[in-house]
Amino acid sequence: MNYEVVVPIGNNKIKVFMQNGFIGRCEAKIPPNNILHNHSFAELHTVYNGSATLIVNEQSHVLESGDIAFVPRGQYHVVITHSEEVLHRAFQVDLPNPEFERSSVSPQILGDFAKEADLAFENGNVLGLSTYFALLISRFMHTFVYKTQKVSDYSFLINEFFAMNYKDDLRLSDLAEILCVSEKQAERLVVKYTGKTFVQMLTTVRIDAAKQLMMIYPSMPLSSIAQSVGYRSYSGFWKAYKRFEQKEETTE
Repeated sequence: MNYEVVVPIGNNKIKVFMQNGFIGRCEAKIPPNNILHNHSFAELHTVYNGSATLIVNEQSHVLESGDIAFVPRGQYHVVITHSEEVLHRAFQVDLPNPEFERSSVSPQILGDFAKEADLAFENGNVLGLSTYFALLISRFMHTFVYKTQKVSDYSFLINEFFAMNYKDDLRLSDLAEILCVSEKQAERLVVKYTGKTFVQMLTTVRIDAAKQLMMIYPSMPLSSIAQSVGYRSYSGFWKAYKRFEQKEETTE
């Protein structure tokens, strides 16, 4: 049975190919019984018990438990296991690296990886392998560029701004700076994504937080609650609270 899996790693999506030989225990073999071969894609070899020799382009590399080896596409290679107890897995991956490389991880990780592979071939569900693939493949992704980008979801940024800062003395200019827009544009975006003006949204978040505090701490003085949600005075908080409640009643 053959599988193809797309593994997301950073900004990249890497194809992984698993063939029948991926599963099962390797037997101790030497050429010509274990055939010299190459692949259209690169191949990762893992050893999680015992040791094996990987011959790539006439050069020998001994792999111990926990070792991972990267064989570039098109390069002839063969695996020689040193005993019947050797546990080895190999899978092909769409990486363009031109040179042979090796790395290592905990043998326990490779053992768990192999167990997950056994399950995948039994039930056809390869989802559990994705995390292991990402861990192993990422060690050989030197030629890839990882890019970060600013969050452009204004709805997320606006709601986070109010949710995390409502206790502070907030101004429209603060939000405009975060959104990298003018104050006029920031006001328009708040209305677009919340249906409220900047002041209305700030009041809504503060009063909602105050109500939560009243329920959680019923004995907490209202003056303390007012300060906790960003009001400098109790009277200012109470006026805003009453206006908010009246508006809520009229909209019901």
